[in-house]
Amino acid sequence: MARKVSKSYAAMVELIPDRLWILKYANKRSQYWYCSVYTGGSRKYNERSLKTEDESVARDKAYEKYADIVSEIKSGTTPTRKTIQNYCQRWIRIQEERVGGGKLSPSLGRAKRNTFSLLVPGYAEFRGWKYLKDIPLEGWNGYREWRMSEGWKLVGTDENGKVRKNARHLQQAPKNATVNREESMIKEWYRNLLVEEGVVQKVPVLKPVKATKEEFDNRKNRSYTAE
Repeated sequence: MARKVSKSYAAMVELIPDRLWILKYANKRSQYWYCSVYTGGSRKYNERSLKTEDESVARDKAYEKYADIVSEIKSGTTPTRKTIQNYCQRWIRIQEERVGGGKLSPSLGRAKRNTFSLLVPGYAEFRGWKYLKDIPLEGWNGYREWRMSEGWKLVGTDENGKVRKNARHLQQAPKNATVNREESMIKEWYRNLLVEEGVVQKVPVLKPVKATKEEFDNRKNRSYTAE
């Protein structure tokens, strides 16, 4: 049976009949090609970013990904459980439990939720990452630049990407102190969840940038200390 073409796809090309496709999403911020492999079961399709906008390169990479996915299925592994989104949601739930247990302040809990529900997934999408294994250790080195130039546009938006009426004041590039805090949260996520469970080996090295005097005096952007 031919696969139905979803309206969410900007383009879709079949490479192996009823088994392998490359596709582009219409609603993604990046224009990367993805490979999609039919695996059956409840999820039916396993999709992975090919990290290229070139169709000919995407075709070659898709066959390589197809071989990887088939091998993983035969060996009984379940790579879909190791998506970045999955681990972000798990971390959010852990922080919510800490807030409920009085071990984390509500304000810091909200800051962590914002970072891992919006900013980390947004940066991962920008870089074309879906799975934890897609992230090179030095991959977070570009977070600050992205956050200053593009990431701030996500803050204060609803699920459709539109700016909420009461959040327009949040639509501005963050201070260095704010990004320092977010990067500390990312390192904490690695240290206390990802490395702890053995899904990654090391915590990324992200050095804070010294705040200006104006930023230092701004109490809203005080330094973050893991709780």
